[in-house]
Amino acid sequence: MAASGAGGKDIKVLSGKVIVRVNLLDNSQKTLLVEPTTTVQDVIRTMADKVGFANPADDCLNFSLHEVKDGVTIERALPGGAEVVPIQESWDDSNAKFVFQIKLFTASLMASTDSKIIYMAYIQSVYNIISGIYPVKLDDVAMLAALQLQNKFGDHNPDSHKPGFLTQSLLEYIPNPWFNIRTPKEWEEKLFVAHSELSTTTPMADYVAFVSGREYYGSTLFGVRQKFDRKMPKTLLLGVNAKGVLLLKPGKPPQKDDVEAATEMVVLASHPLSDIYRWAYKPGVNFYFEMKPEDDSEENPVYTFSTVEGQHIADMLTDYAMALLREMGLNPDGTRRDDRNMGAVESDGDDSEDESEADDVVVAEEEAKEEAEAAPAEAAAPEEAVAEEAPAEEAAAEGASDLPPGWIEVEDPDSGDIYYYNNDTGESAWDKPTA
Repeated sequence: MAASGAGGKDIKVLSGKVIVRVNLLDNSQKTLLVEPTTTVQDVIRTMADKVGFANPADDCLNFSLHEVKDGVTIERALPGGAEVVPIQESWDDSNAKFVFQIKLFTASLMASTDSKIIYMAYIQSVYNIISGIYPVKLDDVAMLAALQLQNKFGDHNPDSHKPGFLTQSLLEYIPNPWFNIRTPKEWEEKLFVAHSELSTTTPMADYVAFVSGREYYGSTLFGVRQKFDRKMPKTLLLGVNAKGVLLLKPGKPPQKDDVEAATEMVVLASHPLSDIYRWAYKPGVNFYFEMKPEDDSEENPVYTFSTVEGQHIADMLTDYAMALLREMGLNPDGTRRDDRNMGAVESDGDDSEDESEADDVVVAEEEAKEEAEAAPAEAAAPEEAVAEEAPAEEAAAEGASDLPPGWIEVEDPDSGDIYYYNNDTGESAWDKPTA
C-alpha cells in the first residue's frame, strides 16, 4: 500500500508500518519498516546492526542520519530525537532520501579494526574526494582512482581494463572539479596506467590513510565570515573535528586552460578542544568561542564568526566533547558508563547491500531509549535568544561531594588543573563554586 506525502514522495506502508530506505555513500541501501514514532536515533542504531558493526551500541553514537531533499545535497545531521516518518512525509522531491554516514571521527573509531567501520570510512573518504569537498592535486587524482579500481576489480587486467571499460562509471572515479579537464578517454588511459603500477594488497586502507593524513580530515565544514584578523581572508571555512576548531582557506578548482590554478584547502589556524573555554551562538547571526586565559593575560581571547549555522557548529563541538567523555568511559555527569543496549528497529539480519523488498525487514518490538544528548544552555546575556556552552575537556570520574548540585570537577588534560562545569546550566568556572 502506498500513500502520498506532502510532496512528490510516495510513502509506502506495510501492515501499518512505514517503509524507510536508508542509503550509504556507495549508493547501496538498507530497507527498514518503522513505527510512526521511530526516531532518527532509533534508525541510526538499527543501521549499525544492519551494516554489521561489531559493537553497534557504542559505534552508532559516532554516526548520523541526513536528509538529501533534492537527491544530491546532503543536509546537516538530523537531531536524534526527530521522528523519521514526518520527515519523509515532508519531502517534495521524488529523489529525496536518507543517508547514513560517520559524524564523529573519534580516535577509537579511526583505530577500529572492524572491517565494516573501515569500509564506512573508505566510502566516506571517496565521497569527499569525488564530490570535491576535499580538493586534490592532479597528480593525486589518478593514484586515488587506481586504488578504487584495485579495491573493486583487483589487479590490472590489460585485456579488459582499457578505454571503454569505465565509460558508464567514470564519474565515480574522477573528482568533480577535475572531470572536464580531460576527455573521458584520456582519463581512462591515465587511470589504467596508474592501476597497472599498483602493487598494494590493501587499497581500501591505503585510500583512507592518504585522505586521513590531512589535518582537516573528518571535519564538518561551515562557511563563515570573520573580522578579527586582517591577515586572514574574510570568508573562511570553519571545521570541527576531534582536534577542535580549524580555520581553513578554501581550495580553488582547476581551470581547463590552467590546471596549476588548482589549490588544496589550507589550515590557517587550529584551536584544540582542550584550549577552548566555552562556545556559544546567536541564532541565525553568529557563532563564537572563547579560549582559556593565557598566563600573562587577564582576558580570554574570543573569536566571533558571522554565520547562520551557529547552532550546528555548537552542536558539533558539544557532540565531540561528549564523545571524549565516552572515550574515557564516562557519562556527561562524570559517572561511569554502564553498558546499555539502546532499542532499535529490528531487521532480519540480512546484510545485503541492496534490500528493496519490504518483507525483508522485521518490525521493531520496543521503543528505543534515546542516548542522552547535550542540550543547549540558556544564555545569561539578554541580547541572545539561545546560547550553546559546553566544557571543552573531559569530566573527572568522580566529582567533589561538597560541590553544589549539578557541578562537577573537570581536569584539564594539558595542564592537569581543575575547573568546574555545571551540567544543568552549561556554566564553567575556574573558581570552586559555592552553594
